[in-house]
Amino acid sequence: MAQLILLPAQTRGDSSLVIPTIFITLALDLAGAALTPEVYAGRSNHDMPLLRILISLAYLNQVWSMSIMSFSNVPYWSICYEMWYYILFAILLFTKAKLRITLLLLCAILIGPKILLLAPIWLLGVFLQRNKRLQQLHPWQAWFLFLISWPLYGLYLKTGVNSLVHQWLLGVLGQGAEKFLGYSHYFLTDYLLAIIVAANFVGARGIARHFGPILLPCEQQIRRLSAYTFSIYLLHMPFILFYMALFNEQPGPLFAAKVLAASLFSIVLVSKVTEQQRHRWRAPIQRWLSALRSTSLFARLGT
Repeated sequence: MAQLILLPAQTRGDSSLVIPTIFITLALDLAGAALTPEVYAGRSNHDMPLLRILISLAYLNQVWSMSIMSFSNVPYWSICYEMWYYILFAILLFTKAKLRITLLLLCAILIGPKILLLAPIWLLGVFLQRNKRLQQLHPWQAWFLFLISWPLYGLYLKTGVNSLVHQWLLGVLGQGAEKFLGYSHYFLTDYLLAIIVAANFVGARGIARHFGPILLPCEQQIRRLSAYTFSIYLLHMPFILFYMALFNEQPGPLFAAKVLAASLFSIVLVSKVTEQQRHRWRAPIQRWLSALRSTSLFARLGT
């Protein structure tokens, strides 16, 4: 979880993909379940579809003790955390001091403690991106952070500290806390993992110039491929389940290869008409925001 929430804001949470994904997931789930229902057993919920759509559109799936799946799209949980971090951050930066505390409190009351528990990890990502001192490390400091992050992560996995701390926390708070916390139930060790990942990111940025001669000739190809990472993250589950249902073969390497190849091909096609077209939405949205900025309501809210 820490790795997901630490990712820079501009790489994730794009509504040009998020909103279509909700409806694509429903369509794929209905078609796949009609073909091979057993593939979706325990992997998707289709009851009250209209309510699920509305809640997903409002990013309310994870507020308080709720944990409502957007049909089969399990990864959608993180979007429902991050979107509220963007909103809280915008309130913090762009509202007047008199309203800031009130709006932050109202937002916190709406989303509940579960989402707020992982907010420090998101803020750590913002800190890493903006802090100038961390961008000017001595080469030996950058190499140290990058190299030490790998054995620390291995130690994190080998010691099972994640499960140990989780069991201790349940002993303190009670077994009911796991359901209430949802995807935040590992929050204590997520903080630890976030620090390890942060060290890796900072170190990698500091030593990146040493790999320039190797990577720069491939820059355009890397950029083109990286443009699909968010689409792959957000769409992989519904497409994988759909193609599992469509092919309906015995599990094996060939079956897995066919499912993955078909899923990747479909995700790229969807991305080309959604996320890759987001620049077309930028100008009208900017015009709308400019018009909104001139209204009296915006003037009262703004800094």
